[in-house]
Amino acid sequence: MLKYFFVLLLSLFGASYLSAQNLTRNAEISLITCSPGTQELYAYFGHSAFRVKDTSTNTDIIFNYGVFDFDTPNFYWKFIQGKLKYELAIQPTYHFFQMYANEGREVKEEKLLLTAEEKKDVLNYLEWNYKPENRYYTYDFFYDNCSSKIWDVVKSQLHTDYECNIDNYEEKTFRQMLHEYLENATWIYFGIDIALGLPADKTADFEEQMFLPDYLSQNMSLVSREDTISGKRGILDKENIVIRKQEKEQNEVMLGNIMNPVLIAWMLFIGVVLLTFFGKYNFKRWFDVIFFSLSGLLGVFFLFLWVGTDHTAMNANMDMLWANPFSILFVITFIRQRTRLIQVFTFLLLISVLVLLVGWFFLPQQFHPAIFPLALLILLRMLNSLFTYFFNYGQRSFALKYVRK
Repeated sequence: MLKYFFVLLLSLFGASYLSAQNLTRNAEISLITCSPGTQELYAYFGHSAFRVKDTSTNTDIIFNYGVFDFDTPNFYWKFIQGKLKYELAIQPTYHFFQMYANEGREVKEEKLLLTAEEKKDVLNYLEWNYKPENRYYTYDFFYDNCSSKIWDVVKSQLHTDYECNIDNYEEKTFRQMLHEYLENATWIYFGIDIALGLPADKTADFEEQMFLPDYLSQNMSLVSREDTISGKRGILDKENIVIRKQEKEQNEVMLGNIMNPVLIAWMLFIGVVLLTFFGKYNFKRWFDVIFFSLSGLLGVFFLFLWVGTDHTAMNANMDMLWANPFSILFVITFIRQRTRLIQVFTFLLLISVLVLLVGWFFLPQQFHPAIFPLALLILLRMLNSLFTYFFNYGQRSFALKYVRK
């Protein structure tokens, strides 16, 4: 859903095929929903598009909002900043379907139950949106993507009021909805989960859920409006499976699912417990330098995503309670043996991780399960640091007093 790379074969189409004025009564506009894939990260959540088909004019094309250009100047920097422009593209349906068939992914089609005038209005809008000056938009993962765009177009061109059957709407946060697609990709699940901030824990309303292709199809099927002949009727026809999913045999469990982040985090915690009570000082010292350098850099990255980019889904990330940017300062003072400053940052990190642990079930952000043992690890190392400081400082203070006497 997020990022598809297509070759635009517009030379195959005459300009007349793209005109709403040439639509005949045989014209159909459909919602295309492609199942999630596993080959690329951007495929994990599926994909949505419009299909415009008119047998009378041999028109069969896809309007696809999920395209961007790799040749964009400063491509990677714009992508990191959330400033990369996505665009509406037009593609031959055959080539679009062939790509998903090659990946073994399911493609289903649901015709939009629109009047002739509404079909023209939808196509008119798509033609206008495809103009070079209009086709680009700033992508937003939750609120403005290839899936949400489709509902925005459809609802804006309906000539009659519609209503949503919210009785069958299940309340979920954005984060919970994403989890449904990542259960079998444990490390991707972990990476996305810790990168998302507080906005991901907002409950998505009926229309906001449509940022995911499956939910777009599901929720649009719950939209209805008055019909002068049949009373209420939906806006989507029954689904038609265009390409069936190819089930691949899995004879062995992926190593990534066995050695998952939760297991690794608990193993690391147990190792640190043993290190703390039985390890030599130099080993503890090097572990603290490496671990808190990495967690501090991760916290700086989270802070950058919040204040330095337009990725709104990553704002106000409370994972900085454990991946604290101040860990960097702790490491610097620790290496330089600035005792007083070490204790200042130790107290700061200790309070931060205690807030996380005490508020695990009460804080407004949901945390990945692997974070709990990591937070315990930080707590243990901070308490050990304080104990070491006060024990050594107390001994020195006692010795100075004894000498003076």
